[in-house]
Amino acid sequence: MSLVFLLFLHIFNPSGQAAVPSHPARHFKIRVNEEDPLRAILDAGRRNLKWLNQVNTARASKRSSVLDLSSASVIDNIIPDSPQTPESPLRYNGEILLKQFRQLLAQAPRPFVQRVTGRANLSADQAGMKDSSFLNWVATLDFIYGYACRWVMSQDTLDSLSADATNDLRGYLFLTKDKNPEVRLQNYYFQPVRVQRQIFQALLQLCRNSQKTSEECFQELSDPSGKIDAPLRLFQKYLPFGQKIWNSHFEIQNPRSDIVWTSDQAEVATLRFYDPGTPALKAWLKEKIESAWKVGSWSLKIVFDSGFRRDIPHLLFAIGVTPTTDSVGGSIITLDQNMPLDQEDSISTIQHEFGHVLGFPDCYVEFYDSSEKMMITYSLSEKNLMCNDQGHVLQSHYQELKRVYFRE
Repeated sequence: MSLVFLLFLHIFNPSGQAAVPSHPARHFKIRVNEEDPLRAILDAGRRNLKWLNQVNTARASKRSSVLDLSSASVIDNIIPDSPQTPESPLRYNGEILLKQFRQLLAQAPRPFVQRVTGRANLSADQAGMKDSSFLNWVATLDFIYGYACRWVMSQDTLDSLSADATNDLRGYLFLTKDKNPEVRLQNYYFQPVRVQRQIFQALLQLCRNSQKTSEECFQELSDPSGKIDAPLRLFQKYLPFGQKIWNSHFEIQNPRSDIVWTSDQAEVATLRFYDPGTPALKAWLKEKIESAWKVGSWSLKIVFDSGFRRDIPHLLFAIGVTPTTDSVGGSIITLDQNMPLDQEDSISTIQHEFGHVLGFPDCYVEFYDSSEKMMITYSLSEKNLMCNDQGHVLQSHYQELKRVYFRE
């Protein structure tokens, strides 16, 4: 799934013609505990998007420009810290999200609060708010809603997400950011105390990349019998583990057997995709995937197939879920049923999820920090489509695809 993929969700057709037809059957709903305190966020988030949909439908019918929550200007102004970096990761849990939601309700205009909480009926007007103000509040709530969906869906897998802490690359990245990290490590005991603490923490994280527990790593790093060259030796010992995890984020995993790419048509690779059923959705899917997955003169083409098989790439639609693919190299892309097909975020989402179908993993890190009881997430690259929703398909993607799939 995409990192910090903001769920700015509504359906519209920017041409002003009929809205995109409803998605094919095969829907399911996210299960929510009726007593879950986050339910208020989920309900408000859905009403928020339904309201935006009504506003944009009315604007489109009048040939007015629709309000695009995923535009670069909105993301920069309202969510300035996206994408998250290893130096400044995103941290969230239910308590944090509830606090943000309550702050929003306290600060937002009363008409906005009344409509998203169900105290007033939704309509196609913006409750007297100018476009910029309306976008500000809708986008802020949608950001909270997106991570609330993510948090709720993660509750049954916290143990697994906690184990993913061994994939935390912040130590590896901190220690390798210098051209000659060995020099700094050789002089560890001559560094200021603040720097020594940073290096110690980074070595601890690097050691964890070897699948050792925090206790085991702390004991090894704190060994009083260690010699003056211990920091350098420990770095050299565990560096290969961090490097392996780093590489794994950019290498194709679980390759497919149904991609056709041969020397007969060296500039084109093809993959069959189950026909989604409606002409508008079919055209959207083909255009958005093919426009992204091309490098230079090379391109990937999808060929629609009306014969359904579970192993053929296909779409599912659900209500209130984070877009996801069933596995790396999998075939089931699940999207939110209310997804705004022609907004920037929705486009980058399908392009990113299709990358998983091709076998590319996410190149962002996300895990549950059991000591802080919160999720930690950050991107490994701002330019790479598989790292964040502002990225692109790069030459490195083409090289990896060619390494795995091209046949003479």
